[in-house]
Amino acid sequence: MFTDSTVSLHAFSGAGQWYIGPVDDRFYRTHSPFITSDFDMTTDTPVLQKYMCLICGYIYDEAAGVPDEGIAAGTKWEDVPMNWTCPECGARKEDFEMVQI
Repeated sequence: MFTDSTVSLHAFSGAGQWYIGPVDDRFYRTHSPFITSDFDMTTDTPVLQKYMCLICGYIYDEAAGVPDEGIAAGTKWEDVPMNWTCPECGARKEDFEMVQI
């Protein structure tokens, strides 16, 4: 890697192709096979997941939250209080599993 006050040049190989040229943080976030994130790399927005209650099938959607239960829209699952229970059946948080819908 060569750097000076105006240019940062990097060379690396990914998926059988070489890249040599100026880059910035956005390049690495969108092209590096080594970086994983909870962000959509094309829009820099958080990826919000859905979690299903294994007891009754209730879906907790991070994008919607549960305003009636005091959980604001956009609240990530890890930020939901540990003592929160399913509004449908009362199951505990550990009875939920992330699902792809």
